[in-house]
Amino acid sequence: MFRNDVLAGKRILVTGGGTGLGRAMAERFLQLGADIVICGRRKGVLDETAAEMMKAHGGRVDTFGVDIRDAAAIDAMVDDIFAGGPPLTGLVNNAAGNFISPTEALSPRAFDASPTSSSTAASTSPTRSASAGSRRRRRPAAGNPAIR
Repeated sequence: MFRNDVLAGKRILVTGGGTGLGRAMAERFLQLGADIVICGRRKGVLDETAAEMMKAHGGRVDTFGVDIRDAAAIDAMVDDIFAGGPPLTGLVNNAAGNFISPTEALSPRAFDASPTSSSTAASTSPTRSASAGSRRRRRPAAGNPAIR
């Protein structure tokens, strides 16, 4: 449906990009020519995913082990992203804190953690940090690659 190079020159961060939907989106962006940055809590999974995707499709996939609930860690990651390559041109906030468990088996802390981590991460960390990082470096802010 798309030209194989439609995203050439783009650099896209996918949070939660090591598995599931995040991995699938990151892999498709890579197939379409973008450089990819994936982050998540399990660095080993991210590194394995990156190696598999680059072997299959070529391109560049950078990985960062980070917990999206830690705003300081997100700020540090975004600083490293901007220091290690071109600016971000896209962001997919895919990471979430999910529990595979019947609801009645969740403790009050576990029940509160899932919606809190998802909403906190989506509203503060990667988006705000990427935008602030781009302003500090006078580079374009992260955004939707389809409208750039």
